[in-house]
Formats: sequence, C-alpha cells, structure tokens
Amino acid sequence: MTTSSMRVRAHALCVCAVILLQCIASQTIDEAVENLSDRLQSLFCDGLSIGGARCENGTSGHGIQDFVDSLSSSFASDIDDASVIAEQVISDLDSVLNTRASFLTSMVEALKSSCETYGDADLSDVESISDVEALQFAGNVERDAILPSDMAYSTVYGQEVSTSSSVYRLPNDVDFSDANVQRDIQISALMDSTILGLRDDNCYDADGNDLYCTMYFGSINGVFRIFPASENAQTDAGAYRSYDPRFRPWYVSAASGQKDVIILMDTSGSMREEKRMELAKEAVKSVLRTLGESSYVSVIAFNSVVQLSCFEYELVPATQRNVAELISFVDGLFANGGTNFEAPFTAAFDILDNGARSCQTSILFLTDGEADDVSDLITARNNVDINAVIFSYTLGSGANPTVPEKVAELTDGIYTHIEDGDSSLAT
Repeated sequence: MTTSSMRVRAHALCVCAVILLQCIASQTIDEAVENLSDRLQSLFCDGLSIGGARCENGTSGHGIQDFVDSLSSSFASDIDDASVIAEQVISDLDSVLNTRASFLTSMVEALKSSCETYGDADLSDVESISDVEALQFAGNVERDAILPSDMAYSTVYGQEVSTSSSVYRLPNDVDFSDANVQRDIQISALMDSTILGLRDDNCYDADGNDLYCTMYFGSINGVFRIFPASENAQTDAGAYRSYDPRFRPWYVSAASGQKDVIILMDTSGSMREEKRMELAKEAVKSVLRTLGESSYVSVIAFNSVVQLSCFEYELVPATQRNVAELISFVDGLFANGGTNFEAPFTAAFDILDNGARSCQTSILFLTDGEADDVSDLITARNNVDINAVIFSYTLGSGANPTVPEKVAELTDGIYTHIEDGDSSLAT
C-alpha cells in the first residue's frame, strides 16, 4: 500500500499554554501506535483468524489462509497469500501513524518553545517576529488577503497555493485588533520553519513530486494557521466565508478530551415566556454540536416529571448520528407543566451510576423556575467515582437563583444568570 496523501492535524492553543499536550499526556504517541498495531495483529490472528499457521501457535487447518491453501489443486498455483497482504497493511499503517505522530510532536514542541520564549514579552521588540499587519493572511470580511508572491495553481491541491509558506485565517466575527489575537498570529508564524522542515522531509515522492500534505492548528482565540498557504474561500457574492476552528470537531476533541455531559433542560410552562424555550433549545443544540465523538452525552427534559430521549437512561457517544437524534428530541420539546428539580437530578445520577465513561463529568442545568432544594440529593449521589461538576443557568426575570447557584457552588461549578432577550447562552 502506498501513501499518496498526508493530512496532519496539529491543534495548538497558544497564549503560552499548549492544551494539546493534555490530550497525549495519559498515553504517549508511540504507545498509541503500538497499541493499534497490537489490536490489528490480534484481529488478524485471533479475530478473523485469517493468518492460520502463520500466526504464533497457529495450527494447520485454522484460518482463511489455510482454507484457501487447501483448494490450491483446483486453482492456479500463484494464489495470493492473504496473511502476507494483511501483514503489509499492518506495516504500512504503522508507518503512516508514526509519520503523523512525528509531525504532531514536532509542531507541538516548536509551539511550546515559542510560547515559553516569548510568553509575556513585548513582541514589538523581538527582531525575529514580524509586524502583525504584514503577516500573510487568507482574508476575511474586514481585511483583504495578504498572500505569498509565489501563489500558483497546483494539480495536487486543486487550487492556488504556496508551498513555501503557511497563512493564517481569522473568523469574520473575531476582532483583529485584540491583543491576544495578534499575539497568537505572531507566535504561530514562527511555526513556518518547522512546517517547511517537515514538508522537505515527508511531502515529496521518490521522484521529487509534491504529495498532498497539509498541516494546520487553531488557537483559543480563533486564529487558524494552515499550510500550504491559500486564500480563504468566498461566497458566490464574493464575500469571504468565515471559518472558526474552535467549533470544529477536531479542535473540540483536542481541547477538551473525553468527557461525560448530561444536559438538564427545563420545559415547564413558564419557558414559553420571552422566547426562553427557543433560547434554551438553541443553547442545548450548540453544546451538542461542539462535543467530540470521544465524549458521551445524555439530554433530560423536565417539568413536573422527566422526559427522556430515545436513548433513555444511557450515555451515548457524541457521534453525528447520535447528536442528530438528540437534536431532533430537543426540537420536539414544548413548554408546559410545573417545575421539579429532584426528578431530573435523580435521573442524571442514575445514568451516571450505570454508565459513567470518563473522569471528567459535567451536568448542565438550565431552568427559569423555582423548586425544592436538591443539594442533599446531589451530596449523597455525587460520589468520588462520578465527581460531576454542575454548571447552572437561570433564564429570565422569574427565576430564583438560590438552588441553581447553591448546587453549582457545591460541585465547584459555575452559576450564570441570563436575562430575557439575551442570546449569549446560545452563542
């Protein structure tokens, strides 16, 4: 198997903290590659049993390969050896993963070094760092693109690119004049020497022709740097499209890692007022869309009683299909009835008791009502194995903050009040 393309996704959250390091702290890249290789070997020998006698402790007559060999007299003598092919697939995959791992490690180390070197420095005094106004930029609705002079159409990438430089993008709603944004732009520009070194070592075939080889990362402030340099995509009307890396699955997964999230959404009758129900729905759907597939999630609607999705008392992976089901469930909710806090929290801890998947558990609690104190219930159920953090949100003028604020403080969470008409909860 040959490798004709290589995509490298390095997700760096700068301003002197490389959050990506947290994602690989618990298991090194080499361990992850070795683990996958072992799993493939196990599948080859033990799962599908295609290796037969070629596997360790293999015996004649065991496996697909031995079955094929038993029919050799009826077919041509040059039957392909399935075990050799499978072993080559394992070897090629191992090589590709190790190459990608080396890309990721090099970029993270370079960014970490830059952050440590220039952490709180006045970048205007650093000779090696270019003025932010002059750095190559892909363009957005506020500022025109500043592109490398060697931009040319590439049949490999299917557009005009420069393979001698990276370029940064900025979402349309992010303020270029913000000091943190400008620092991310300038420090990330120092990555070019590392990026070009990786290109020289890995992005050409044996004849010296370009291979498809992209490298990119995003910052916590919305800066997105990508190699090779290219102009930002435009609408039919000629306006630059907005791309915010912080809302992409690859960024969310790298920034937050695996977590369990249970969302408690108030659907009592008062939620009809001041469009609170619409606001809550959009907020819940926004949270669902930002979860990575390594996370697990459940949604519980409540008024006087609880209403569960089709997944019932189960935490499910936040895959596209499952998220779509949960969004459909949320869209179908309507406001009526009273308010009961005990029922949804009991259901939430029942779910966590049966299926907590990670060491990072959050409960998002949205309500506009008032009900009995549930702090005793939470203290009793939120044991060390669950250790959930509660983020409470009260909506509108009629909400009583006492219980939501208390349960958030009880779990070292955060309490936030959202006034009627304030759409910030959904953004």
